[in-house]
Amino acid sequence: RKDSKKRRPVIFPALQEHLMQRWGFTYMTELEADDLVAYYSYNTERKTTICSPDKDVLYQCVGMHYNYRTAEFVHTSPEEALKFLWKQVLMGDATDGIPGLKGVGEKTSENWLKGRTKDFEGFALKKYVEQLGMTEGIFRFTQTFRLVYLLKTDDDVRRELGDLKIPELVILEDKPLDTEEW
Repeated sequence: RKDSKKRRPVIFPALQEHLMQRWGFTYMTELEADDLVAYYSYNTERKTTICSPDKDVLYQCVGMHYNYRTAEFVHTSPEEALKFLWKQVLMGDATDGIPGLKGVGEKTSENWLKGRTKDFEGFALKKYVEQLGMTEGIFRFTQTFRLVYLLKTDDDVRRELGDLKIPELVILEDKPLDTEEW
């Protein structure tokens, strides 16, 4: 992310160049890292464990993950991932500067979704329209959903980015690298 308060380390361009030349890595300016992590995790036949402190990745991606900031494992079921997504649509994400419905925080969104097992989209859209009116409600609902939803499939990517292709996942061999390789 381009954040004026946090500057990239001086070594960053050299490290990026080394990874691209030596290992065939690439980078994409069109997507955020959490979208790529979700996409690769969803589209591999390999068993993956996402290691991240990012709540979006930990709770919107199905599977076993590891939060290295808290040193905790997190298991996210398909139902939990779906509820987390719709909870974020309702309340927004202050960390990422994404507004949700006014006055709706974690407790309210959890209470609204408690016991609900289907039609999360219809429920959330109804709440947006109730608060903001038809036109503004539909617009803000769509905008918020697009900002909080992590891209997981080729259809997701096409819908957001047109014909842009996600680069092939680079998998290093399952053995430690010796010091010279670094």
